[in-house]
Amino acid sequence: MGLNGKMSEFSAILCIRGIAQLEQEISRRNELVRTYRDQLAGVRGIGFQRIAEGDLSTYKDFTILVDPAVARKDRDSLAEELRSRGIEVGKYFSPPIHKLKFFRDHFPYLMLPNTDTVASRVLSLPMYSGLSSEHLRFVVDSIKDALGQGAS
Repeated sequence: MGLNGKMSEFSAILCIRGIAQLEQEISRRNELVRTYRDQLAGVRGIGFQRIAEGDLSTYKDFTILVDPAVARKDRDSLAEELRSRGIEVGKYFSPPIHKLKFFRDHFPYLMLPNTDTVASRVLSLPMYSGLSSEHLRFVVDSIKDALGQGAS
């Protein structure tokens, strides 16, 4: 039912070496998210996770929410179109954990309709500290084009 997440010694060494750059990495990821949000702000049918005032996200992932009724395209269609353009996207929260075999077998009564809706709509966009402004712009323009909202 749980996860044994032991870290190898080699992974620990890499982690220790990376701690010195941690603040810089988080800062860069937050900068990328601000750019994504600014450039996707007017795209109909795209929503964003809310981070509470005063909180700081590391943005391991940057995930958007696609509302198919407004965007006129569902998350899966958008994902396929982006992949066809060479853009790696992920449906990391789909299926939600309560839909996995273990949970279905042990908790068959578990019904989470809001989780199901969100899980069917979330799409994680490319997010890594080395993401260039040009690649980010290509992702944004591809989303706009795929949703028929024109690249700017």
